[in-house]
Amino acid sequence: MIEHRKKLVLLEKKVAEKKQEEEELGKNFFGVAATISSVGTHSVTSSSKEYSVEELEKLRDALKQSLMIQQNKLKFLINSSTTLNKETHCDHVCEAFFETEKTWFAALIQEVDEAAQEAEVAWIGYNIQERLPMSKITILAENNPDELYDGAICNAAYPTDGMWYEAVIERRLTDEEAENFAVTDLRSSQLRFVVRYKSFGQKMTVPMDYIRVTKDQQVAN
Repeated sequence: MIEHRKKLVLLEKKVAEKKQEEEELGKNFFGVAATISSVGTHSVTSSSKEYSVEELEKLRDALKQSLMIQQNKLKFLINSSTTLNKETHCDHVCEAFFETEKTWFAALIQEVDEAAQEAEVAWIGYNIQERLPMSKITILAENNPDELYDGAICNAAYPTDGMWYEAVIERRLTDEEAENFAVTDLRSSQLRFVVRYKSFGQKMTVPMDYIRVTKDQQVAN
Protein backbone atom coordinates (compact mmCIF):
# COMPACT_ATOMS: atom_id res chain seq x y z
CA MET A 1 0.00 0.00 0.00
CA ILE A 2 2.80 2.41 0.93
CA GLU A 3 4.61 1.60 -2.31
CA HIS A 4 1.46 2.31 -4.36
CA ARG A 5 0.94 5.59 -2.53
CA LYS A 6 4.51 6.65 -3.32
CA LYS A 7 3.93 5.92 -7.00
CA LEU A 8 0.67 7.88 -6.91
CA VAL A 9 2.41 10.88 -5.33
CA LEU A 10 5.13 10.78 -7.97
CA LEU A 11 2.54 10.52 -10.73
CA GLU A 12 0.56 13.45 -9.36
CA LYS A 13 3.76 15.47 -9.12
CA LYS A 14 4.58 14.78 -12.76
CA VAL A 15 1.05 15.73 -13.83
CA ALA A 16 1.29 18.98 -11.86
CA GLU A 17 4.68 19.79 -13.42
CA LYS A 18 3.33 19.09 -16.90
CA LYS A 19 0.32 21.29 -16.25
CA GLN A 20 2.51 24.11 -14.98
CA GLU A 21 4.77 23.78 -18.03
CA GLU A 22 1.78 24.01 -20.38
CA GLU A 23 0.43 27.01 -18.49
CA GLU A 24 3.77 28.83 -18.86
CA LEU A 25 3.89 27.99 -22.54
CA GLY A 26 0.34 29.20 -22.90
CA LYS A 27 1.25 32.56 -21.37
CA ASN A 28 4.25 32.94 -23.66
CA PHE A 29 2.36 32.01 -26.77
CA PHE A 30 -0.70 34.12 -26.04
CA GLY A 31 1.21 37.24 -27.09
CA VAL A 32 2.23 35.37 -30.21
CA ALA A 33 -1.40 34.57 -30.91
CA ALA A 34 -2.27 38.25 -30.70
CA THR A 35 0.44 38.91 -33.32
CA ILE A 36 -1.19 36.41 -35.64
CA SER A 37 -4.53 38.15 -35.14
CA SER A 38 -3.01 41.56 -35.90
CA VAL A 39 -1.78 40.47 -39.34
CA GLY A 40 -5.31 39.43 -40.22
CA THR A 41 -4.72 35.78 -40.99
CA HIS A 42 -6.18 34.26 -37.82
CA SER A 43 -8.71 35.23 -35.18
CA VAL A 44 -7.66 34.91 -31.54
CA THR A 45 -9.77 35.93 -28.54
CA SER A 46 -8.71 36.33 -24.94
CA SER A 47 -9.86 33.65 -22.55
CA SER A 48 -8.72 31.70 -19.52
CA LYS A 49 -8.27 28.59 -21.63
CA GLU A 50 -5.18 26.54 -20.90
CA TYR A 51 -3.23 25.76 -24.08
CA SER A 52 -2.17 22.18 -24.62
CA VAL A 53 1.17 21.35 -26.21
CA GLU A 54 -0.63 20.33 -29.40
CA GLU A 55 -2.49 23.64 -29.56
CA LEU A 56 0.72 25.55 -28.99
CA GLU A 57 2.45 23.64 -31.78
CA LYS A 58 -0.40 24.51 -34.14
CA LEU A 59 -0.19 28.12 -33.01
CA ARG A 60 3.57 28.14 -33.60
CA ASP A 61 3.16 26.66 -37.10
CA ALA A 62 0.43 29.18 -37.94
CA LEU A 63 2.62 32.04 -36.78
CA LYS A 64 5.61 30.80 -38.78
CA GLN A 65 3.42 30.52 -41.89
CA SER A 66 2.00 33.99 -41.35
CA LEU A 67 5.45 35.52 -40.78
CA MET A 68 6.82 33.81 -43.88
CA ILE A 69 4.02 35.28 -46.00
CA GLN A 70 4.67 38.75 -44.59
CA GLN A 71 8.43 38.39 -45.11
CA ASN A 72 7.94 37.31 -48.71
CA LYS A 73 5.67 40.29 -49.38
CA LEU A 74 8.34 42.59 -47.97
CA LYS A 75 11.02 40.87 -50.04
CA PHE A 76 8.91 41.25 -53.21
CA LEU A 77 8.55 44.96 -52.47
CA ILE A 78 12.28 45.47 -51.88
CA ASN A 79 13.22 43.50 -54.99
CA SER A 80 10.88 45.63 -57.11
CA SER A 81 13.02 48.67 -56.35
CA THR A 82 16.05 47.02 -58.00
CA THR A 83 16.67 47.53 -61.71
CA LEU A 84 17.66 44.50 -63.73
CA ASN A 85 20.64 45.11 -65.97
CA LYS A 86 21.70 42.68 -68.65
CA GLU A 87 25.40 43.47 -68.46
CA THR A 88 25.55 43.37 -64.66
CA HIS A 89 23.23 40.49 -63.80
CA CYS A 90 23.40 37.91 -66.61
CA ASP A 91 25.26 34.70 -65.74
CA HIS A 92 25.16 35.44 -62.02
CA VAL A 93 23.54 33.46 -59.24
CA CYS A 94 20.54 34.99 -57.51
CA GLU A 95 17.82 33.89 -55.12
CA ALA A 96 14.56 33.29 -56.94
CA PHE A 97 11.07 32.54 -55.63
CA PHE A 98 9.75 29.13 -56.69
CA GLU A 99 5.99 29.58 -56.63
CA THR A 100 5.07 25.90 -56.36
CA GLU A 101 6.95 25.45 -53.09
CA LYS A 102 6.69 29.07 -51.88
CA THR A 103 10.44 28.96 -51.23
CA TRP A 104 13.55 30.85 -52.35
CA PHE A 105 16.16 28.78 -54.20
CA ALA A 106 19.47 29.55 -55.82
CA ALA A 107 19.11 30.16 -59.55
CA LEU A 108 21.28 31.35 -62.43
CA ILE A 109 20.13 34.43 -64.34
CA GLN A 110 20.42 33.52 -68.01
CA GLU A 111 18.65 36.32 -69.86
CA VAL A 112 17.40 39.77 -68.88
CA ASP A 113 14.56 41.72 -70.47
CA GLU A 114 15.42 45.23 -69.34
CA ALA A 115 12.26 46.78 -70.79
CA ALA A 116 9.91 44.38 -68.99
CA GLN A 117 12.19 44.06 -65.94
CA GLU A 118 11.98 40.28 -66.14
CA ALA A 119 14.62 37.56 -66.29
CA GLU A 120 14.91 33.99 -67.47
CA VAL A 121 16.38 31.95 -64.64
CA ALA A 122 17.59 28.36 -64.44
CA TRP A 123 17.05 26.64 -61.11
CA ILE A 124 20.33 25.23 -59.82
CA GLY A 125 20.14 21.46 -59.52
CA TYR A 126 17.03 21.15 -61.69
CA ASN A 127 16.47 21.10 -65.42
CA ILE A 128 13.89 23.87 -65.12
CA GLN A 129 13.87 27.39 -66.46
CA GLU A 130 11.33 30.10 -65.73
CA ARG A 131 10.71 33.72 -66.63
CA LEU A 132 10.23 35.79 -63.47
CA PRO A 133 9.46 39.43 -62.67
CA MET A 134 12.06 41.42 -60.77
CA SER A 135 9.99 41.21 -57.59
CA LYS A 136 10.69 37.48 -57.36
CA ILE A 137 14.44 37.79 -57.92
CA THR A 138 16.86 38.77 -55.18
CA ILE A 139 20.18 40.08 -56.46
CA LEU A 140 23.02 38.90 -54.22
CA ALA A 141 25.90 41.19 -53.33
CA GLU A 142 29.17 40.28 -54.99
CA ASN A 143 31.72 38.54 -52.81
CA ASN A 144 35.09 40.00 -51.99
CA PRO A 145 37.54 37.16 -52.77
CA ASP A 146 39.76 38.30 -49.90
CA GLU A 147 36.96 37.43 -47.46
CA LEU A 148 36.73 33.88 -48.79
CA TYR A 149 39.74 32.66 -46.89
CA ASP A 150 40.47 29.06 -45.92
CA GLY A 151 38.37 28.13 -42.88
CA ALA A 152 35.78 30.89 -43.33
CA ILE A 153 32.22 29.94 -42.36
CA CYS A 154 29.77 30.59 -45.15
CA ASN A 155 26.47 29.59 -46.70
CA ALA A 156 26.91 27.74 -49.98
CA ALA A 157 24.34 26.70 -52.56
CA TYR A 158 24.32 22.93 -53.01
CA PRO A 159 24.66 22.16 -56.73
CA THR A 160 22.04 19.40 -56.81
CA ASP A 161 19.14 21.06 -55.00
CA GLY A 162 19.74 24.82 -55.04
CA MET A 163 19.35 25.15 -51.28
CA TRP A 164 21.74 27.11 -49.07
CA TYR A 165 23.62 25.21 -46.37
CA GLU A 166 26.21 26.17 -43.79
CA ALA A 167 29.65 25.30 -45.09
CA VAL A 168 33.35 25.84 -44.51
CA ILE A 169 35.66 27.11 -47.24
CA GLU A 170 38.45 24.56 -47.58
CA ARG A 171 40.54 26.31 -50.22
CA ARG A 172 40.54 28.31 -53.43
CA LEU A 173 41.34 26.44 -56.63
CA THR A 174 44.63 27.26 -58.31
CA ASP A 175 44.53 28.89 -61.76
CA GLU A 176 45.43 25.56 -63.35
CA GLU A 177 42.71 23.69 -61.48
CA ALA A 178 40.18 26.40 -62.32
CA GLU A 179 41.14 26.20 -65.99
CA ASN A 180 40.56 22.45 -66.04
CA PHE A 181 37.25 22.90 -64.23
CA ALA A 182 36.16 25.51 -66.79
CA VAL A 183 36.04 22.81 -69.47
CA THR A 184 32.75 21.61 -67.95
CA ASP A 185 31.51 25.06 -66.86
CA LEU A 186 30.97 27.84 -69.39
CA ARG A 187 31.35 30.53 -66.75
CA SER A 188 35.14 30.38 -66.96
CA SER A 189 35.61 33.82 -65.41
CA GLN A 190 34.30 32.68 -62.02
CA LEU A 191 36.76 31.92 -59.23
CA ARG A 192 36.11 28.54 -57.68
CA PHE A 193 36.39 27.20 -54.16
CA VAL A 194 36.27 23.83 -52.45
CA VAL A 195 33.68 23.96 -49.67
CA ARG A 196 32.67 21.38 -47.09
CA TYR A 197 28.99 21.25 -46.19
CA LYS A 198 28.85 20.98 -42.41
CA SER A 199 25.56 19.07 -42.06
CA PHE A 200 26.59 16.15 -44.28
CA GLY A 201 30.36 16.52 -44.59
CA GLN A 202 30.54 16.44 -48.37
CA LYS A 203 33.15 18.50 -50.21
CA MET A 204 32.32 20.13 -53.53
CA THR A 205 33.87 22.66 -55.88
CA VAL A 206 31.57 25.61 -56.47
CA PRO A 207 31.79 28.98 -58.25
CA MET A 208 32.33 32.06 -56.10
CA ASP A 209 28.74 33.26 -56.49
CA TYR A 210 27.45 30.01 -54.95
CA ILE A 211 28.93 31.31 -51.68
CA ARG A 212 27.54 33.83 -49.21
CA VAL A 213 29.84 34.73 -46.35
CA THR A 214 28.07 35.11 -43.01
CA LYS A 215 28.44 38.38 -41.09
CA ASP A 216 30.27 36.80 -38.17
CA GLN A 217 33.11 34.91 -39.79
CA GLN A 218 34.71 32.18 -37.76
CA VAL A 219 37.61 29.89 -38.39
CA ALA A 220 36.49 26.27 -38.40
CA ASN A 221 37.95 23.98 -35.76
